[in-house]
This record gives sequence, structure tokens and C-alpha cells, in this order.
Amino acid sequence: TVTGLIRTTIEILSSLPSVVVGLFGYLFFVVQFKLGFSILSGAFALTVFNLPILTRSIEEALANISDNQREAGYALGLSRWETVTKIVVPAALPSILTGVVM
Repeated sequence: TVTGLIRTTIEILSSLPSVVVGLFGYLFFVVQFKLGFSILSGAFALTVFNLPILTRSIEEALANISDNQREAGYALGLSRWETVTKIVVPAALPSILTGVVM
């Protein structure tokens, strides 16, 4: 499935050494996009480096929302998408923001 593929990709990304991610950032952001040695290209490279930690924290934050809240949304007649956007994500937002700050 798509979710399994994404999880596998994130796990592979988390096992890369920081030197490899730095070289990727140099080749991709400095050379390919011609951003030069700037704070922006460094920030993009660090974002790629921290992506596995961020995805794990967001996944945990969403999983920690109780099923009772989801079922309450369904009981009120909300669709699955509405339940996620109006109940699950706002309830998980503090944990998601903590993961983004980390």
C-alpha cells in the first residue's frame, strides 16, 4: 500500500548519515536550484534531515486521539474527511506543533 511505501521511505531516510544528507542538500539546493551557500539552502537540507522525526511525531499525535472522538464525529453525521479535519487534527495540533518545533 501507499502508507507502507511511505513508512519504508521514511525509515530509509532516517538511516542515512548526516554527511549523505548534507551532500544531497548541496547537490540539490545549492547546485541544482542555484540557491548558493545560503541560510535557505541549509534550512532545506536540515528539513530533509529532520523529516523522519517529524513524521513519527505527527503519526503518534494522530494515533493518540481516542477512537471515542472519531466515533462521536461519525455519530454527528460527519464524513470521514470532516471528522479528521474538524475533530482529529485540532485535538492533535498541540502535539503536532511540538513535533514541528523539535
